[in-house]
Amino acid sequence: EHFEVDGTHYLAVANYFDDVAYSVQSTIYELREGRFEATFQQIGTHGATDWEHFEVNGTHYLAVANYNNDVTHNIQSTVYVLRQG
Repeated sequence: EHFEVDGTHYLAVANYFDDVAYSVQSTIYELREGRFEATFQQIGTHGATDWEHFEVNGTHYLAVANYNNDVTHNIQSTVYVLRQG
């Protein structure tokens, strides 16, 4: 999911499985010098299938769709407030 906050571009990548487990780190990259190379943040996810960015009254949010935590498919997805700096 590509999104922009205050002129800075980000790319949130949902990681589903790492060949061992579904509970893995998903990464949010920051665009620097024309490339999404810099890791802005890693977030623990559980079989993540998608990220969605949205903004409400100037506050930016990221929602991750979790699917599997190595035990069950009955798990909650999470909404995060994006804070820069």
